[in-house]
Amino acid sequence: MPWKTTCQKVQRWKFIQEFLRHKIPLVELSRHWAVSRKTAYKWIERFKERGRFGLADRQHLAHWIHNRPCAKWLARIRRWRLRHPYWGAPKLHWALKRRFGAKGLPSETAIGRWLKEWALTRRRRRPAHKGPVVERPKLTLAQRPNDVWTVDFKGWFRTGDGTRVEALTVRDLASRYILAIDLLGQQNIPESRIAFGRIFARYGLPRVVRADNGSPFGATGALGLTRLSAWWVKLGIQVEFIMPGRPDQNGAHEQFHRVYKQDTLLPPARSLRAQKRRSEQWR
Repeated sequence: MPWKTTCQKVQRWKFIQEFLRHKIPLVELSRHWAVSRKTAYKWIERFKERGRFGLADRQHLAHWIHNRPCAKWLARIRRWRLRHPYWGAPKLHWALKRRFGAKGLPSETAIGRWLKEWALTRRRRRPAHKGPVVERPKLTLAQRPNDVWTVDFKGWFRTGDGTRVEALTVRDLASRYILAIDLLGQQNIPESRIAFGRIFARYGLPRVVRADNGSPFGATGALGLTRLSAWWVKLGIQVEFIMPGRPDQNGAHEQFHRVYKQDTLLPPARSLRAQKRRSEQWR
C-alpha cells in the first residue's frame, strides 16, 4: 500500500521494521508498499545514518544559496542607498569597496538586482514636451557652390605637448570643398565668431549654413539660435539645423571628420603650431 498522507514517519518505520526481519525480499516489499526501489533504498540509507530521526521529512529549502551576499553586506547596501538616494549600483559599489574593502562585496550587477527587489531604483521618466511640436522644414538641396555650408566641431583632442584643441570645420556641400579647419582653444561663441569672420572675408557668404543642435550653433530657446547663429541671420544667411539624434543628415561632414582623424591625428602633432601646419597641408 502507498504512503499515507498522515503520519508518514510511522509508515516509514513500519516499512523499515519489515525490511529488518529479512522475511520478504526488497523487490516484493517495495511492491507491497507501492513504492519504487529507489525510494526504498533512500529511506533505508537514511535509517542507517540517523536511525528513526532520519525518517522525518527534510527541509526542502537550501541551507546556503551560492553567491548570495551575507546579511551584513545587504544591510550595508540598503543603509547606504537610503543615505544617498541618488546613488546607483556603480557608485554604491565604489563607495562600499573604499569604506569596507572588497572581501565579500557583491558585484555592481548584484547590487542593482537587490536595489530593484527593494524598489529603491529610480525610474527614468521621459521629459514632457513643452509647447507644441514644430515640424522642421526640409533640408536645402545644394546645387552650386556657396548654396549650403556644413559646419561642426570635431571631437576635442590633445597635441603631443598636452594642448587641448577644438577643431572647427567648415565645408561646402555642393563642391565638397573644405573651406577651413580652425584649431581653437575652446568651443565657444567668441572664438567661433572670429573664425567665421575670417572665413566669410575669404570666401564670401553662403546662402544656408547647416549645423547640429549643439553649442555654439544651437540653443534651447524658441528659435534655437545662439548669438553666433543669430549673427548669421543678421548677415542674411539662412540657418538650418539637423534633427536631434540624426547625424546622418550631415553624414558627408561626419565622414570627412573620420578621414581627417585617420590621416592627421593618429598620432597628433607635437604642438599646436605643427598640427595647424599639418591640417592645412591635408586640407
